[in-house]
Amino acid sequence: WFLASLHIATCSWVYVASTSDRHYAPVVTNNRFGQYIAGLYWTCATISSTGYGDISAQTNEARMLANFWVWAGAAILMWVGAKITQSMVVVDPYALEELKKRRQLYSLMRNNR
Repeated sequence: WFLASLHIATCSWVYVASTSDRHYAPVVTNNRFGQYIAGLYWTCATISSTGYGDISAQTNEARMLANFWVWAGAAILMWVGAKITQSMVVVDPYALEELKKRRQLYSLMRNNR
């Protein structure tokens, strides 16, 4: 779903930019691949809320690299958050032993029917 949404947003932006009266320099070209990469860059910058800033990628290669690092950064941030959350979970050894015994009991009851 995410990739489909990303693709639809990218194509929508390319369409709006190419039919608008305003001049969108990265999109107003005859190169469809370049238009798509510019749209993908805009979509990723918008979705990830990194913004556009004074310094932005100007070439297709730079935009693809920026897209990669935006999503790699998001993945790393999610991984770190998961590890922090995992370290906060306190596991009660007695509760684990009780759960193990309960599962054994249920297994014996199913097998003896």
